[in-house]
Amino acid sequence: TNLGPLCRTHHNAKTHGLWTYRYDPDRGTKTWTSPLGLTHTKHLPRYGPTADQAPEAHPPEPDPPGPDHPDSPDPPDVPDG
Repeated sequence: TNLGPLCRTHHNAKTHGLWTYRYDPDRGTKTWTSPLGLTHTKHLPRYGPTADQAPEAHPPEPDPPGPDHPDSPDPPDVPDG
């Protein structure tokens, strides 16, 4: 794939310099391989919780009952006048 945003220098090394670039989102790594076969791998920082640390999903709270619903609280007393 060609989805890694590269600066001009790194783009030219990949396109014209016979280097290869590989990004592995599952491992959080990007690897450059030189024309001689030497590799340089960088581990990227992870942001946010991982799948095993994600908070448990809860269904949304129901809307409160409308004014005509039998469980609705009585309106406050308002003095006349």
